[in-house]
Amino acid sequence: MEILIISGLSGGGKSKAASFLEDSGFYIVDNMPAAMILKFAEFCAGGGGRYARVALVYDVRTAESFTELFEVLDKLKGMEGVCRMLFLDASPAAIIKDIKKPAAAIPWKRRPILWKRRWKRSGS
Repeated sequence: MEILIISGLSGGGKSKAASFLEDSGFYIVDNMPAAMILKFAEFCAGGGGRYARVALVYDVRTAESFTELFEVLDKLKGMEGVCRMLFLDASPAAIIKDIKKPAAAIPWKRRPILWKRRWKRSGS
């Protein structure tokens, strides 16, 4: 079994990497909390090869503590298979570009942008 954990900065390309890996035959799980990674790995190991290549998109903001993911990675080392981590970085310019994308291009950003606009108006 191969487990790839994708993490990184906002705007670093986690979603694009996940899409590419899905097209390459990986089973993708987005926003997997560290607390669930071990149970999910056990589930995949018992899947008879169906989940032989798995990529988990992990956001450090979902962690209970900063070391939570490292503790999980240490436990995964004891399991059969390969576990790797891909950390995607982004330049400040890329992060700013990602934040400034129009809300219509990113549906899940619509509400926060509208909230920010209302907050700016009321705070002015």
